Amino acid sequence: MCVWRVSLFILLGSFLPAILCDSVSAQIYVDSDSAGANDGTSWENAFTNLQSALLASQAGAEIWVSAGTYKPDSGSGNRDATFQMKSGVALYGGFSGGETALDQRNPSLNETILSGDLNGDDGSYAWDYYIGYSNIGENSKHIITALNTNSQTILDGFTVIGGNAEGSVDGGGGLYINSGSPVIRNCKFSYNRARGANTGGGAILIVGSNPTITSTMFYRNKSYYREPGPGGGYIGRSVAGAIYNSNSSPQIQGCTFLQNKGDGAGVYNTAGSSPLIASSLFEQNAGSGAITNLSNSNPVIIDSTFIANSGRNWDETSGYANYGAAIYNSNSSPQIVGSSFEGNFATDGGAIYNLSSNTSIERCIFSRNQASGWGGAVLNGNGSRPTIENSILHHNVSRYGGAIYNNGSVPTIINSVIAHNVAIGAGITLGGGVYNTSSGGSIIWNSILWGNQDDDGTVESSQIVAGMAVSIKHSIIQGLTGTLNGDPNFGSDPLFVDADQDDFHIEPGSPAIDSGSLVLAPATDMDGNVRPYGAHVDIGAYELIYDLPPTPVPTATSTFTSTPTATPIHTPTGTPTRTATPTLTATATIAATPSSTATPIATATSSATPTISPTPTGTATPIVTPTTEPSPTATPRPIDPDCDLECCQCEAIDVSETKSLIAIALRKMANFIARLGRGNISRTASRRVNNKVKRIARSAAKLAATQQEVLKKLPKFMVTCVLAAEKPPIVPSEGELIANAGDKMVQLTDRLLLLGHRAGSTKRKAAEKAIKLNQQIRALLAKIPFGSRDCPIP
Repeated sequence: MCVWRVSLFILLGSFLPAILCDSVSAQIYVDSDSAGANDGTSWENAFTNLQSALLASQAGAEIWVSAGTYKPDSGSGNRDATFQMKSGVALYGGFSGGETALDQRNPSLNETILSGDLNGDDGSYAWDYYIGYSNIGENSKHIITALNTNSQTILDGFTVIGGNAEGSVDGGGGLYINSGSPVIRNCKFSYNRARGANTGGGAILIVGSNPTITSTMFYRNKSYYREPGPGGGYIGRSVAGAIYNSNSSPQIQGCTFLQNKGDGAGVYNTAGSSPLIASSLFEQNAGSGAITNLSNSNPVIIDSTFIANSGRNWDETSGYANYGAAIYNSNSSPQIVGSSFEGNFATDGGAIYNLSSNTSIERCIFSRNQASGWGGAVLNGNGSRPTIENSILHHNVSRYGGAIYNNGSVPTIINSVIAHNVAIGAGITLGGGVYNTSSGGSIIWNSILWGNQDDDGTVESSQIVAGMAVSIKHSIIQGLTGTLNGDPNFGSDPLFVDADQDDFHIEPGSPAIDSGSLVLAPATDMDGNVRPYGAHVDIGAYELIYDLPPTPVPTATSTFTSTPTATPIHTPTGTPTRTATPTLTATATIAATPSSTATPIATATSSATPTISPTPTGTATPIVTPTTEPSPTATPRPIDPDCDLECCQCEAIDVSETKSLIAIALRKMANFIARLGRGNISRTASRRVNNKVKRIARSAAKLAATQQEVLKKLPKFMVTCVLAAEKPPIVPSEGELIANAGDKMVQLTDRLLLLGHRAGSTKRKAAEKAIKLNQQIRALLAKIPFGSRDCPIP
């Protein structure tokens, strides 16, 4: 519908008419139970089938479809019939009928189904391991088709089920997109199939297009091909159980891929396809790679989760198994950022398999993945040169290379942790951490290899088998003997916070502190903290964050001088850092690294510093407020003139150790909160529950960040009134700000725990751990004496 407007402009003394055509959206209504005029003008007179509404629509129209089941064919059984989307037309499902605004609909409650079951004989879609489901042979080849559509073409709030693509275009059983950029959101594609020798995309086939797909689930879609001839088995020549991209770069955000089957069971990219895949979940998909990238396809994968995907081919009887259960790369260079890989399984490359690929892996976690052959987490072969930085690979298992296996490849590993991985074999050197063949090597900087095991029993070779060439610098290698190429390296315990609970932050006093190099170090650590924090980069994935002491400055007078004429001036030996050595040396030991509780103020460098017996802590930090008049002793004096001297006796308490413990607990709590807000929550929970958990997790994350910022402002010493501790504290204090945030955190984590019972066991456990850590933080705060009315915080 167009509204024509005529505007009159005066230009250079003449009249210039301008005719503007604005496209105004018009609603067209569809309700399978409508008994009115069926002209689509209202809910009462809605069309009873979607095809009629599509035929009547024009660009700018919105088609509102009520709950029910709609098929592309009217009953003749024409498998080529399809819902043909029109460019600029938006389709919305999830209505009950009677709504007057889009935000009144509820797709979860009012399921609007677009079905390919033309004969109505599909039954319950019983899942068969080989063909997916029975009685699907006569179903629609493409339930929906979108050709040459623009970004105003929308499919929102539908369940697309039972498509069966085969024939000339043997892909896209649910949706076929060619040369367009439609928007798909809030949908579910399930039990769609593609069958043929070169099939692609049981759910969606995308060719030469750049659609946007958000908040959509892909459940039990499949592609397969049965080899001709007697006894022909189902073999892995079919690809993309869910989405197949050819020369296409869609944006896929906030989607779930669950139990799909096919090579590239979730997403298959070829012919230079480079999609963006963000905040998505890939779980229990089967085939070679939940995501497969071929032929110069370079996707960007951000903040996504890969759980329990299997590299096993669906022909179970043949014993076939494939590579890279989570991601398979061949001649491609994807970028993977902020993602996690847990419990995936394949023959080789339990999580990722790189073949002639230069994959970039940043801020990722690989845990408890397994390969029956090589590379429990990652396998690199045939000239691959991937980069792994700010990442953690722990508790992965394989026969060779518990974490990483390199054959004819040289990965670069920077500021990462490879710990507690296992290579299982017959008592030979297998490389529990990293295995390099005679043609493979590694470049390892600023990294930690610790606690890895194999059957050989040699501690160093359990961490890494050198192979062709290994360059290791500024790293911690358990059992280091000096035979590895590169220096300086260390063999001392890195002091992880809690490796048993998967926390690989380093504790104060770790030899990793300030022992790394800036040469290859990333600008930030895994938590996003700027590197370096202190004089040098820390080894490992995390910087130790603590309060840097202020740089001492000369003062005119001091209450610590023994005579009025003495003016002791502190001469610093260098910018105070966490270590006693301001620069990196060729060798380092734990003894040379002080713990974080030590005060890095070099009082011994000032020859004029007198001995002060009344000072309770023995540091150069002023305990009594300085005055312009010299004081012969350090006797505390009252702040309040109305208060007698005895009750206002002040004492300084060193709280640096307690602060460090609080900082560690806050960091761990923030990690668990981040898990709550990352990706989709659970396939069993409603979208409303999932979104609510994410919103609360974001609020909790902000509170945790507030607590961390306030904690940094707390000084090393707190001053309290010894005999007047019952006096009310100064309001507000930094401690109360942290405590108040903690009170709110209790409310949020309690809500998260309640929702967690509906959002899956993994999220529930994360909420429980966040609650325990918050309780621990509050208990530690109780140990800090925040300033009283007479002894304010200095």
